[in-house]
Amino acid sequence: STVVSFPFVKIVSSKGEPIEEAMTRFREFVLRRIDEDLFDSPETLTKVIQYGGGSPRELLRVLEYTYLYSDVDAGKLTAAALEKAVKKLSAEYARYLSEKDLEKLKILKENNAKGLSTPFDETWQDLLEKLIVLEYNDGTYKRVHPLVEASQLYQQYVG
Repeated sequence: STVVSFPFVKIVSSKGEPIEEAMTRFREFVLRRIDEDLFDSPETLTKVIQYGGGSPRELLRVLEYTYLYSDVDAGKLTAAALEKAVKKLSAEYARYLSEKDLEKLKILKENNAKGLSTPFDETWQDLLEKLIVLEYNDGTYKRVHPLVEASQLYQQYVG
């Protein structure tokens, strides 16, 4: 069998700046499903989109967990619920990262900061398949999943 990775929508440029057109499209994507009044603030919605990393499926997963941690009586998706969701999801993603994986993620972070492409090897394919690393456009731009970046393990080893 062949694994074909589907490139995600680039919501952050290689320089780390938000791409407003993509963010607007994702806002529309969410607001067709969830009323804007159910978010405690526009910033919470923006953060949900950012943690989705440009993947509609990951975005919906972040929303699902945010809902699970929300106070049903309050009737809002809050920044506090999002924070709990991110903590849970980031721990799930980081649980099986090896020291070798973390070294690769450090290389990716350094290359992206310098505007360099990262050469491919089998380890990258594994990280792509596990959604630890997300690939954009023609495959020349990769970045660490924002939920992985939020994990305590990533912060300790990569920074």
